[in-house]
Amino acid sequence: MDTKEVFKFISRNNWLIIPAGEEKDKSESITRSDPNIYFSLRREEKIRVGLVCNTLESVRRIRNVLHGFHTVDKENFISELKKLDGAFVTVVERKLKEYNPRQTPKYEREFEFPTNMIDDSTLSGVFEKIDRITEESDRMIKMDRKRWRVLAPRLVIAEVGIDRDESKFKEVLRRLKPLYEIALRIKTDEQIHEEVRQRETRKRGERQQRFRDFVESLKKKGVSGEEYREAISQWEKENPWMN
Repeated sequence: MDTKEVFKFISRNNWLIIPAGEEKDKSESITRSDPNIYFSLRREEKIRVGLVCNTLESVRRIRNVLHGFHTVDKENFISELKKLDGAFVTVVERKLKEYNPRQTPKYEREFEFPTNMIDDSTLSGVFEKIDRITEESDRMIKMDRKRWRVLAPRLVIAEVGIDRDESKFKEVLRRLKPLYEIALRIKTDEQIHEEVRQRETRKRGERQQRFRDFVESLKKKGVSGEEYREAISQWEKENPWMN
């Protein structure tokens, strides 16, 4: 990227968002349903680097790490968070746009803790706080009847302040990379529903094929009458529809 291209990805809060895929500017980056990696150069001698879910869609998506569909991903997610040193923090924030949807948002910290102190209970607590902010936001929409969300949750999965040192910056990105990759694997509600539907369809098809093969084997053996009915009944007990 040249300097002109870099400036396309600087947000109104003076964060540089690291683009993903074919994104052309910050307008595409800040609305994605994935987390994004950003860094801020506000202080002369310090850089702040973080992995953040900045949109309601991305927060809703990462919440599905709690879904049974993502059990392994959740275990790996917590494991990677625990590997970070004590300088990293995880933050739940209230994102406010009180006057119009295009204004620079204001952020209020609701909950913060050292990232490496995460566990199942703490992770659930993070999303409970996010749920409460979302519920409050929904109530505000009904009461104020505005055309945009004045309030929304924002989740900083992990962020850290470091010196302006290239090697330290690369090291932070290296440590955030596994978390980013896991976060990208988390599916939306619609994707999970479709995956579950396809999985159930495959299971039904496999069961039906096993049943046909079993029936064919009985016929070849000459099994019939009461013996046939008992064999079928026993097969159905051993191969229920729902595992």
